[in-house]
Amino acid sequence: MKAQRLVVLASLLICLVAAAPLADASQDPAPPAQAQPTAAPAQPPAQPNVSVNISRTEEPMWYMNPVLIGLGVLVLVVLVVLASRGGENSTTIVKD
Repeated sequence: MKAQRLVVLASLLICLVAAAPLADASQDPAPPAQAQPTAAPAQPPAQPNVSVNISRTEEPMWYMNPVLIGLGVLVLVVLVVLASRGGENSTTIVKD
């Protein structure tokens, strides 16, 4: 347990040392010798004229309706189940 705490503490110290700024106070950057001319203020971009017109020109076809697709699949499954059970002999013969 003490070893784990020591490893965690060492990792924390390494992270803190690595994150600290490494610049020396004696190496301050020299101030610029002359002032840079400032650029002209940027003009805001012109607002584009955007027109969105959404209109539906054609009606969806009946076979694209998800409800009808689901019903079709359900009917197909029922038909397959009925067809698979139709071959069995389901009559009971009682002998006297």
